[in-house]
Amino acid sequence: MPGARSRSSQNRCLFAFDRARQRFTLESVHPGHTVEEVIANTGFDFDRPSGPDTPAPSAATLAILREVVAPQIARSIRNSPQRVRIAQRQRVERAHGETSMPISG
Repeated sequence: MPGARSRSSQNRCLFAFDRARQRFTLESVHPGHTVEEVIANTGFDFDRPSGPDTPAPSAATLAILREVVAPQIARSIRNSPQRVRIAQRQRVERAHGETSMPISG
């Protein structure tokens, strides 16, 4: 069945989600992390077959992440509605001599 499984890459590992079973399976653990660390930092139960470590990205993949993906994420964050509201509030506060940041002295 198409779309029955999807994947989710996290800071420490890669999970697969089986929609039919409504269950995550640990597919691989990223270099520098352990299954025990994943278990300790995950707030839900998941299947844990003995799987391989996540392979390191190739030079081409790293180039795409650094040159294409990272700038898109930076633009998205810079233009996020919350970020825009904060900037607007800061402009108003500066115009009125106020600040939402504590001033240490």
